Amino acid sequence: MTGGLLPSVPVVLGEGGAPVQLAALLAGAGGCSLVVAASVDCPYCRAMRLDWGSRVRGWADSVDTPVASFWMFEDEWAEIRTFWAGYDMDPSQPVFADRRVGPGFDPLGIFGTPITYLVDAAGRLRYGTAGDLLPPVAVGSRVCKERP
Repeated sequence: MTGGLLPSVPVVLGEGGAPVQLAALLAGAGGCSLVVAASVDCPYCRAMRLDWGSRVRGWADSVDTPVASFWMFEDEWAEIRTFWAGYDMDPSQPVFADRRVGPGFDPLGIFGTPITYLVDAAGRLRYGTAGDLLPPVAVGSRVCKERP
């Protein structure tokens, strides 16, 4: 899947939003993106809430280009709101892969959480990490500065 376009996955940005394709959401971000597949029950995901926002901002500063960041859940909105409350998660709204309107995480090959994907401006998966990790800065700098 690395190097390929993201599969068609309908998601909802923020509670009450209309379904949109994940690839279209990321393309609308205007550059490369980090997408974290998370679960409210995941202990690593809960620990990541403490400093993820500042770590992503520092990482983006190191790659010297704007980077959008999205957390994607399959959990219910009430659970996501509780998980999200009081933390500087960057972005301001989570993404919901609602199994009632689509296949959820399945087409992305996600087998556990957290998984972080680096997606380029053209919507291609360029790097993935498992656990509380960001891609190497050198990879991010190369990927995020490429023109689609």
